Amino acid sequence: FPFSISSSNSEELIRISAKKSGDFTSYNLPKTNVGDKVYLYGPYGKFGEKYLFEKKDMLWVAGGIGVTPFLSMLKYEDLSKNNKIDFIWSCKDEKDVIYDKEIKEIIKNKNDVNYRLWLSNDLGRLSAGDILQLFEVKENLTNKLIFICGPNQMMMEIANQFIKIGVKPRNIIFEDFNLI
Repeated sequence: FPFSISSSNSEELIRISAKKSGDFTSYNLPKTNVGDKVYLYGPYGKFGEKYLFEKKDMLWVAGGIGVTPFLSMLKYEDLSKNNKIDFIWSCKDEKDVIYDKEIKEIIKNKNDVNYRLWLSNDLGRLSAGDILQLFEVKENLTNKLIFICGPNQMMMEIANQFIKIGVKPRNIIFEDFNLI
């Protein structure tokens, strides 16, 4: 099963975040206790690679459990090397917002991170237009790196909306939780 590491490389413990979406994640995984032996393979993917090496302003778009890679990226010790990060997390409703307080605590002393929460049951599906309006970024959007992680349909829709308004596809980075 592909899970997301939501701790950073500077933390002593590895935290794994998973959405309850099947038998394993709903019944077996919650029975795991501190001290149990587990086998990990990976990590896989390069979602955060451009984050680590680029010095551009960034826009982070998370949908649901897709917030987890951003948690470890936020905790990265050299976060200040980036110019500015606009970060939006879209969830259905309040019961899904399990990391909101943690995010706010991590960024409370980081002036370069502008974070917003979007509740789709109240506000509707998140769109590129909503993001542009919230962060007032249209004039310099083409110079930003856009990181998107969430349900595939959400990622594709928002990416296509950004491309239609002039963002180059190479500036849009996706996280895909699927294993081949």
